This record gives sequence, structure tokens and C-alpha cells, in this order.
Amino acid sequence: EDSIYPEKKICTSTLAMKLIFAYYLDELFKENGVDKSDSLFPNLEDAYRKVNISEYLIKYPMLEEKLKALLDLSSIGTITDMMPLFGENRIIVKHGIETLGRVLKTKPENRKGLFSLMSSLKLNSDKITSKDLGWGIGPALNAAGRMGKTEVAVNLLLANDTAKADLAARDLLQLNTERKERTKRNLYKVEEYFKRKPERTKEKIIFCYEPDMEPGVSGIVATKLVETYKRPTIFITPDHGHGRGSIRSYDNENVLDLLNLVSDLLIHFGGHKEAGGFSIELKNVPLLEARLKTAAVEWLQQESTSRIQEQ
Repeated sequence: EDSIYPEKKICTSTLAMKLIFAYYLDELFKENGVDKSDSLFPNLEDAYRKVNISEYLIKYPMLEEKLKALLDLSSIGTITDMMPLFGENRIIVKHGIETLGRVLKTKPENRKGLFSLMSSLKLNSDKITSKDLGWGIGPALNAAGRMGKTEVAVNLLLANDTAKADLAARDLLQLNTERKERTKRNLYKVEEYFKRKPERTKEKIIFCYEPDMEPGVSGIVATKLVETYKRPTIFITPDHGHGRGSIRSYDNENVLDLLNLVSDLLIHFGGHKEAGGFSIELKNVPLLEARLKTAAVEWLQQESTSRIQEQ
């Protein structure tokens, strides 16, 4: 609550970008004699807190180039994680798209995998848009994790030769095709589920769990259910002996507040206001549903009251 950082919503790929950039700054400070013995900066922590980054970017053009070179991956994460596109996020995406265009034109040594992926997606280096990030590059990278093969995306991003990069790109796009098919199957099962149990669509929140649901795409299915039923949604699939769930808001509710009300039943949970994820022991899923029916009434009432007070 005491943070003075101006942006309240930045994604993890942006945090990773800032960590790398902090390393560049650290090297720059050391090269220019900024260390613990410096009278202006008693320690490096003060240096980072007090320095005007824009002045360094102007003074050291190479530093600006290093920063812009990092914005391709952070822009993909910003779009894919649905961060609000204003302030810093908007700047990251704007320049990140330009960096992605340069990657396609120049094929830099440290971006061979990204080059192969964008080439496979047949993107135009002069016409890359945020839609390409949100509907092309991002989903392809995310497909690896959703299908339980995160290492395929890692192999792509770390590929140091063209053959490995091209192979990883093919594998990733194949996984994305399989992910789409799994999503279709789950959506069909969900449709049949609610045909059998239409009373569940009348609850304050939509809750769906069936033992034959397939893991890895719960967030996508939860979002589809929100769009269909216009209510906050929880969708759970079995995953390696546990239940893996996703929760999505409908009308700007804070879903983490709801998860907090039943946190004693969860193995762990996390996320942000509009979307969250959690894991739970399968034996506790029926109890979770029962508890949520009661908790959701209190939660939605509090959310409604909060919005009225804000207005």
C-alpha cells in the first residue's frame, strides 16, 4: 500500500525485463564509479532510487538500444496477460512491436527462436500489430505450458541455431493446434454438462467440474463461460491427482477476495483482480462448491457496495 510506483498492473515478463535492465544499469554505475564509496550514492540502492533513468538513456544511447531490445518479450507478455494498455504498458507494447519487426528483419543471434516462430506464423515485419501478439505469438508460446510441455517454449526462446529454432517452432505450433482441439472438446463437455444440470446456470456464480474434463485450458473455458452466462465463473479440471481451477470475473469483481473466503480449502491460489488460478485436492471439490454458494452471496454484495461507494 505504501508503493509509489505509478503502474499498478504490470506483468511478470515486464518484471523480468526490468531485472535485466537493472543489471545493465548496475554495470553502467560501476563503469562510471558509482559505488559504495561515492559520496553522492552511499550505496547502489540509493543510486537506483535517486537516478533519473531518462537522463541515462539520453547520455548513453547504447543503454537505450539495450532497453528497446528487451521490449519484444515484455510486450508479448503484456498483451497476452491482458494488462491495461495505458502508461508504461502502452509504451512497452508500442516499442515492443517495433522491436519484433526488427527481429523479423535482422534475425538477431539471441532471438532465433522468436524469428522462427514469427516466420512460421507468416507475420509481416512492417505490419505487426497487438493482435498478432494476442492471437498469434502469445497463444503459441502459452500452448506449451497449457499442454504440460513448457520446455518446448523454453527450447524455442533459448535456441542458438536455426535448425533447433525451426524444430521448436514446429513443435510449438503443433501443441497450439492440440490445445485448440482440447479446448473444443472441453467446451462440448461443458455444454452437455449444463444441459443435464441447467439449474447450475441460475446460481450467483457458475461452477463447473467433471472428472473427465481435460487439463491445461481451464482459463480459456472459464472465460467462455463468463461470456455465455454473464456471471463470475469457476472451472476446475483434474490434473495429476489434484484439481486445477480458474476463476474469472464478469463485472469487475475482485476474484481474489472470493478465493480468500475459501482459502482454507485450497492448496494455493493467486492471480489478479479479474482472473485467478488455484489448486485443490479433488476430494474437497464438492465442499468448495457448497462453500462458494454461500460465500458468493456475501462477496457479490460487498463488491456491489464497494462500487456504489466509489461512484
